[in-house]
Amino acid sequence: MKLAPSTLHIRHPSRLAPHKAVLIMPSHKLGALHVVSDRPTTSGEHGFTLIELLVTITVAAILAAVALPSFLDMIQRNRISVTARNLRADLAYARSESVRRGGIVSICIATVSEGFTAAQCSEHANWSDGWIVFVDANGNGSVDSGDTILRQRTSERNISVTSISGSIASATSIHAMPAGEFSEDGTLRICAPRFNGIDLSIQRSGSLRSQSTPSTC
Repeated sequence: MKLAPSTLHIRHPSRLAPHKAVLIMPSHKLGALHVVSDRPTTSGEHGFTLIELLVTITVAAILAAVALPSFLDMIQRNRISVTARNLRADLAYARSESVRRGGIVSICIATVSEGFTAAQCSEHANWSDGWIVFVDANGNGSVDSGDTILRQRTSERNISVTSISGSIASATSIHAMPAGEFSEDGTLRICAPRFNGIDLSIQRSGSLRSQSTPSTC
């Protein structure tokens, strides 16, 4: 007499549906049990092998080594542009404030650090150290009691600002006059080693002009 195949569903004692085990007792081999689970298989899932991970890291390191110098160059060029733009903006601001207030507004060389307001102009510093814009009541180019500091600015890191021509080469301050004129004229060069700079031209008439130059520091 042959026994018909039978199945028996057994629920796991600690987990109810949907997980269950199936016992299959084939008729041709009594005593042999095959346990089959109806839990979804994960044969389609896979991760990275150690070799694949190492190859990925190596490729990423090579790409970073190639891109890093270009990225640093871009940062340095941006610092040159930011310094030139800030200096020109502050000169224009001093001129407009002088016209508006009807008095002298000066911009002078000063050693300015982040978060620190320079109290005095400096004759021993240069434009690379920073500058301040202030109401210069007596027009002496220094911050006296009662003078108001309007702005302070630091040069970008590793950026040089030097006077290369005109009367500004020997001056430590520039006065903006109520008529819209500047007391000094000349050219300031903003640059960095190995990089083309920007020349900022200052006219006594009050005009400002900046242009790129192939010259480096």
